[in-house]
Amino acid sequence: MKLNCCLILVVQAGLLAVGSQAQSIVSTVRNSDTGLGQINFQPGANVSEFMIFGNPSPYADLGSSISPTITGDGQLVSGAGAYQVTYFTWTDGASGTTGGTSGSTYNVDPGVVEALSSGYGTTPWSSATLTVTAPASSLTLDFFVHDYYASADLTVADNGTTLDTYDNIMSSAGSRNTDFDYDEVVSGVNVGDTLTFTFNDLENLGSSYANIDIMAAALDYTLPSSITSLTPTELTPTPEPSTMALAGLVAAGLLVFRRRK
Repeated sequence: MKLNCCLILVVQAGLLAVGSQAQSIVSTVRNSDTGLGQINFQPGANVSEFMIFGNPSPYADLGSSISPTITGDGQLVSGAGAYQVTYFTWTDGASGTTGGTSGSTYNVDPGVVEALSSGYGTTPWSSATLTVTAPASSLTLDFFVHDYYASADLTVADNGTTLDTYDNIMSSAGSRNTDFDYDEVVSGVNVGDTLTFTFNDLENLGSSYANIDIMAAALDYTLPSSITSLTPTELTPTPEPSTMALAGLVAAGLLVFRRRK
């Protein structure tokens, strides 16, 4: 009788763990060492909301879900120089932003770099977070990141509760044009939830000017063929220690049951 009770407790713990996974996130990344080319945001045609980040204010934006600020423990580098291999065009942006209601960042410096060293004369970043207020229970978010001599992990959280973590999701050394598109498919959240996408454990891979640059983010964006033709990689979540311990507990319980049967 005692054996049955112990086995039931183990199984119940497993069910509780499974039951807590109502929310889900599928993360896919594409990258290119020659940049991603033109990214065109056209509300009503291929995107519902977008944000192009600038310093110190948004370069252009449409919508209220994506935070205009990248938060972290470092200081943004202002006037980092024009960058042409990935650039953004848009229509129906918000008036009052640096970019205006329509325009292009081609050959223009939006001025956002999260430095990983003191080479820029600023405080290096060890983490950088993009924040989105969920406009629906299911959504797709794409965000575009430049990488120069940097590696990073990624943590996705809902209202401060981690949904998934991913190790070593970005790495570049030697190419000044290495850019990434992260495609995040989120479901099971509540409207108004705060979703955070944090690049953490940022590491300098060997340059005084190592940096990442979270360039832009968009909700419900239809990716151009130039990006969808790139090989996608679905990120594999990093197992949490508690999950691994639970799996071991269940396995141990089943082993005891078999030995005593």
